[in-house]
Amino acid sequence: MQGTLDKMSDSNRQVEYIRAVWIGLMTEKLANAFIDNEEALLQGTLEQDLMKCLPEREQTLIKAINEFSFDYIYNYKSVVEIELAGYNVIGGLLKEFVHAVLHTNESKSFKMLQLVSKQFPISGDRKNLFADIQSVLDFISGMTDLYAIDVYRKITGITIPEIR
Repeated sequence: MQGTLDKMSDSNRQVEYIRAVWIGLMTEKLANAFIDNEEALLQGTLEQDLMKCLPEREQTLIKAINEFSFDYIYNYKSVVEIELAGYNVIGGLLKEFVHAVLHTNESKSFKMLQLVSKQFPISGDRKNLFADIQSVLDFISGMTDLYAIDVYRKITGITIPEIR
């Protein structure tokens, strides 16, 4: 692994490589733990998660990596800023689309619901309110990050779509 890392000049590539190696290693170790505890798992008698079935040394390493990741990766300023922006985007989309489902008689609501893919049918009938809200939730949860940002910017007026 060290030889491969030395050949990489881009630190982002190094991190990606280490991450991939770590995922592969953990997958192998947990697969072995599964096999070692398969009978108890299938009988429903295993009283702990598979991570606790790993040797103590490995559990200590995992705990240290998790603490480092929490302190220096997940709570890194730019990561937190992106996460907070994501809350606003998702919250804004939910607010606008659920409002449209609840108030189908408003002209803006009619326009909003036209943006929902036909794959997620919305009846507009109060008897199907739960299903209509579920369709909106399915539509939003299926969005990629970039698509969600694009839709959010357009419906809030942050970005004005060009007229064609």
